Amino acid sequence: MRSIKKNQYINSLNKTIRDRLNERNTLLKEIHHRVKNNLQVITSLLSLQSSFIKDDKIKGLFRYSQYRINSMAIIHEMLYKSKDLSKINYGDYARRLASTLISSMKGTNKKIDLKVEADEIHLNLDTSVPLGLMVNEIITNSLKYGFKNIDEGLITVKFEKLQYPNFLMYIGDNGSGFSDEIDFRNTKSLGLKLIHMLTLQLKGNIEKDNTENGTHYILTFQEIEQIS
Repeated sequence: MRSIKKNQYINSLNKTIRDRLNERNTLLKEIHHRVKNNLQVITSLLSLQSSFIKDDKIKGLFRYSQYRINSMAIIHEMLYKSKDLSKINYGDYARRLASTLISSMKGTNKKIDLKVEADEIHLNLDTSVPLGLMVNEIITNSLKYGFKNIDEGLITVKFEKLQYPNFLMYIGDNGSGFSDEIDFRNTKSLGLKLIHMLTLQLKGNIEKDNTENGTHYILTFQEIEQIS
């Protein structure tokens, strides 16, 4: 009799734990879904506001802010749809983000190809957001400057696992390359300033690879420990 009651208690306890885990996961999904929706509302508001602006340079600032916000929205959408609520497949994310940028900035009549390679890398939210913003800045600069008067080209993004928690990202384009007047380490460009700031946030190091045609970067970074 005692054995039966003990088993009943254990089964009841396990059911309670499963129910609470399901409730937690449902709540987390809802949070990611709402964050994604709120970010999309912000991009819509920026788009509406920019429609009243005549200055093309200022309109561009609004548009690039929308791209940055969208890079974060995609992460929350992927977490919402994922079975694992703690990490996303970063190869899939980079492919989706880059494809969206190419379509938004160049349209479908330009032949800008994309090559993404990743070793089944899954990264947490605290790492995904700053790294996503960095990918967004680099690809935006490639499309804006590297392929300014070029209708064909290739953007490459490659991730490699190093000894945990270290990773490597190789990202670049075969466009027109950097102007000799631009100092990669010391520039007034907001995009490049953001890249250096995000590198520090990721406890990493970024170098410009001058051995290839176009503009290429090699970034080593760490997965940021999440504080729950």
